[in-house]
Amino acid sequence: MLMVRTFRGLKPLPKALVSFVAAAMTVGVTWFLWFTVSPLFFSVTVSEPLMAGAAEETSAESVSVLLEGSFMGADAFHRVSGTARVVDRGGDTVVRLEDDFRSINGPDLHVWLVRGEDFGGDYLDLGPLRGNVGAQNYVVPKGTDWSQYDRVIIWCVPFRQLFGSAFLSTA
Repeated sequence: MLMVRTFRGLKPLPKALVSFVAAAMTVGVTWFLWFTVSPLFFSVTVSEPLMAGAAEETSAESVSVLLEGSFMGADAFHRVSGTARVVDRGGDTVVRLEDDFRSINGPDLHVWLVRGEDFGGDYLDLGPLRGNVGAQNYVVPKGTDWSQYDRVIIWCVPFRQLFGSAFLSTA
């Protein structure tokens, strides 16, 4: 039995309070484990065509690769591999994660453009990672100054953790 110290000695805590606290802790721990651990057991495969979401008048002939790079994982646990390309689709620019893209899954992963290894500095968030396997496109806002960015990274927002990065160079 749980006891609480008072001025007059020890007094038992009400069973309802103990049950409530235990239930709240169980729910909290369960939620935390589901949020942080469960993505490791799920894989989401995506296969977006390069022209998905492109303007209708855009033809495959007007596509050109501007920059490209290969992903490297941040460490032995946060593994990412595959190819990232910056592609001009004749009117819009996309960051394309190619068919060979693979990442360990995690909670709330995002695709960012960054400069150097200062991941806490200026970055451009292209949106949540749609899948941890396969080809996917992320539209880059018009007017983006490419001199400000030289890497595509996979970033875990809640834990501020780098999963992997691809240094971009001329294709």
